[in-house]
Amino acid sequence: MASYSTGPLHMAGLSQVPARDKREVRSMDMWDFLKWRRTLRYTQAEAAEKLGVNRATIQNWEKGMTRISKAAELACNELTRFWKQRPDFGPVALVYAEDPIWSQSEATSVLRGERFPTNDAAMERALALRQSPQFVSPHIIDRSGSVVWTNIELLHECDRRATEQTARQTAQRSEYTQDTSPPKGSGRASPDDASGDKPRDPGQSKSDAGEGGSDSSDI
Repeated sequence: MASYSTGPLHMAGLSQVPARDKREVRSMDMWDFLKWRRTLRYTQAEAAEKLGVNRATIQNWEKGMTRISKAAELACNELTRFWKQRPDFGPVALVYAEDPIWSQSEATSVLRGERFPTNDAAMERALALRQSPQFVSPHIIDRSGSVVWTNIELLHECDRRATEQTARQTAQRSEYTQDTSPPKGSGRASPDDASGDKPRDPGQSKSDAGEGGSDSSDI
């Protein structure tokens, strides 16, 4: 049952206002940390390197001898998010607004959510919507609702993929042009060209023969 506290009236007809239920956020314990390390498939040495501590600290955390710091817990959460950004992770959902949420207009902004089996499929969809004016503040989240790709990360990844796609298309067009155009100097030379003589005109040959006959008669 919700608790109530007496105080100033904020709405007409209400004599009591519900008080907020203050719940302490549960910190990461030794079992949570061990599950995290095994999920990401880190050895104790690798986990120590990722978190900037020594292996002895990891061993003490997993034995419950020392308390896991809040900074280490937050670092574990970020490493988990980066681990989820691999292309085959899923299922995920691409969430975006169709209009700016904090616009001057009083119109309601529609929030869209599209489910995909993997990050790669969701990213391809985001790339297709990248230039659309109805693609605002996109994020990719997992099944639990945790953010996998933030807005800035997602847009940067879309730009990177678009650049790579353009480079591939340019390379393919260049290869196609080279394959279809004849290479320079590949044409076969005719016997006349090879000997350096130009083809002779048949009329000129007959004239030369006539001149040769007249010389012979004079002799």
